[in-house]
Amino acid sequence: MTKCLTRVTAPTLDAIIVHVLIIIIRVEKKAERSISVKNNESTKHAYLRVSNYFRTAEFFRRENYDKDGLAQLLYTSSETYFEKAMALSPYAYEAINILYEKTTLPGYFVAVDKTTKPRKTIIFDGGYNSISSEGWFAIGAAALARGYNFLAFVGPGQSGAIRKQKLHFRPDWEYVLTPVVDYARTRADVDASCVAVFGWSMGGYLVARAGTREHRAAALILDDGVLDFGAAFRAQQPTFVQRLLEQKSDGACNWLFGIMAATNTGIHWALLNG
Repeated sequence: MTKCLTRVTAPTLDAIIVHVLIIIIRVEKKAERSISVKNNESTKHAYLRVSNYFRTAEFFRRENYDKDGLAQLLYTSSETYFEKAMALSPYAYEAINILYEKTTLPGYFVAVDKTTKPRKTIIFDGGYNSISSEGWFAIGAAALARGYNFLAFVGPGQSGAIRKQKLHFRPDWEYVLTPVVDYARTRADVDASCVAVFGWSMGGYLVARAGTREHRAAALILDDGVLDFGAAFRAQQPTFVQRLLEQKSDGACNWLFGIMAATNTGIHWALLNG
């Protein structure tokens, strides 16, 4: 993929998406060839690649999801191809909806097999730009290969929860994680005494925060161990901007970031995401 993107002569977001779609078409053809010879393993991996490429293409489109037909298509396609890949996995995959306040949080549960034998289970809690399928690559596949069940969900501010349900990030993450643990403990195929929660990226902070109130997890895994998520963003700003932030000069900061976002894709994305 990197080799393909180096050919982009005018690196606009639209140009990058076009080149990613070219890669997707190429990998889809590989999947079709694998299907024709009944090679499920290669087909599954091709579908996973396609899913991730669609995710990458949609990544920076945060302007107005409701009116952005392309963003909706890219996001939905990423989800669809992930589910097609899971249908070819040797494990028992299930799309789930977890009760949360007056709505639900989307996610999926993958069991080692189709029995109801209680097993150790890992819950994946993503970060600032999280989509549940990335949990498969981060730890899900490895966990299942070692005999663990795997549960991934998206909370407020993440993936479908923000795009489709307009659920924004909240600091008191224990109110998000507790319903997820509740759900896991209701399943006959989950050993309630052996549930671990894995926080990835900003999820390292969210899980640590939730763990101050939610005590039923047998282990918390923080990757990274984040004490201050905002520090990474502040450190990239000029010294005078850091001082304005410290002084809580919101008006000046908002004005500056508005100007910077017009020419900096990373800042533009960071301000709109979540």
